[in-house]
Amino acid sequence: MPSGSKTFCCWNSLNDSPDTRFTIRASMLKLPSSSGNVAPGAVRGEPARERFRAQRDQFIGQGMGCRCVRDRPWYTVAETCELVMALDTSGYTDHARALLDWTHSQREDDGGYWMGLAFPDALHWPPERPLWTAATVLLATDVIEAQSSTSRFFRELAAD
Repeated sequence: MPSGSKTFCCWNSLNDSPDTRFTIRASMLKLPSSSGNVAPGAVRGEPARERFRAQRDQFIGQGMGCRCVRDRPWYTVAETCELVMALDTSGYTDHARALLDWTHSQREDDGGYWMGLAFPDALHWPPERPLWTAATVLLATDVIEAQSSTSRFFRELAAD
């Protein structure tokens, strides 16, 4: 990466084990994975778009959001929202909006969001509605709506 360049992330797999988790990294920090491997730095621009095109079917379930573990049918709101932000800043805003729309189906009347769903039974899993899950929806919505300093922050980081 050229000196002085800005960065944002797109998702990246932490390792090639069967429980590979897809996650977003919003910095250039190298983060250790559970297997002791080191996650690569942030991916942006065309390499991020290529990675998304090549592997989207492995982690996005049609109408279900983003898997939190590649080989398990667990779709979670927080991972979906992280992917929403990465997709939007990588130029895939339509895909990002579609994924964000799925998260709203996980909202209860009191404003809380279920952590996720397990398929094929469509059961809430785990049966929790943590505040941080709702916070990821707020942040992803803000990024998509592009009306605040926060959304500008993400777009500036993503500038090619």
